[in-house]
Amino acid sequence: MDRLSTDLQIDDPAGTALLHAAAAIQATTPGSAANETMAAQLAQWAHSVGIWFSVMVSSVSVYTPLPARTPADGATEPVSAYGLDKLNAERVWRRILPAHKTSVVRLAGVWGWQRRPTLFWNRLLLAAARGSPPEPRPVVLRKRSWRNYVSVYEAAECLIQLAMNRMSGTFLVAGRSPMNTEGFVRLLQQLPDSRLVVDWRDDGVRDECLYSFSSEIKPWLQPFENILSAMWAAKPEWLVE
Repeated sequence: MDRLSTDLQIDDPAGTALLHAAAAIQATTPGSAANETMAAQLAQWAHSVGIWFSVMVSSVSVYTPLPARTPADGATEPVSAYGLDKLNAERVWRRILPAHKTSVVRLAGVWGWQRRPTLFWNRLLLAAARGSPPEPRPVVLRKRSWRNYVSVYEAAECLIQLAMNRMSGTFLVAGRSPMNTEGFVRLLQQLPDSRLVVDWRDDGVRDECLYSFSSEIKPWLQPFENILSAMWAAKPEWLVE
């Protein structure tokens, strides 16, 4: 708390929005409370200085895994330590901050450019840009796995719009267009100057991990092909390092 007050000097708290998007992911172990602690400290600081509106980024890992599409108000019974930590972070966030001055955003997997990809789609995107080598050739174990991950562009737009419009509540942010792995690979390979080559080892099984995004965020979601083209056109400079 003291460090936050020292490091974050806010001239106009009543006109400031806080977007809490940091998370401890890899380090989360059973019994860990890293995300809960982080959320509590930021919420206490925001409340003490009178921040105008605060948005916390959570995860779809808080939901009970379902065979069908998961809705925003689906049951929250996380099966991972990370999901439980994030759910506890949501609870402490809501307990400290007034309901009308905050929202919680549960994000599906976020895809985009990453130096060290944590999502398989991000590995495919990086390999399409750089080729194999220098990137390892991606091994695709299942062509028919359906996902509606959300692009980093759309995720950022949703967070900003929710804060600017002071939209309180809990929101599920996922991609508008479901896509299977085979379709994603095909679209990547069709991009200009794509260098993507994959090693197909398809087991022939179909699985789905799909989410019904909140209706309020629909205006800020785009067709998958549009987002992919925009992402490809805006390659980061570090790709050529």
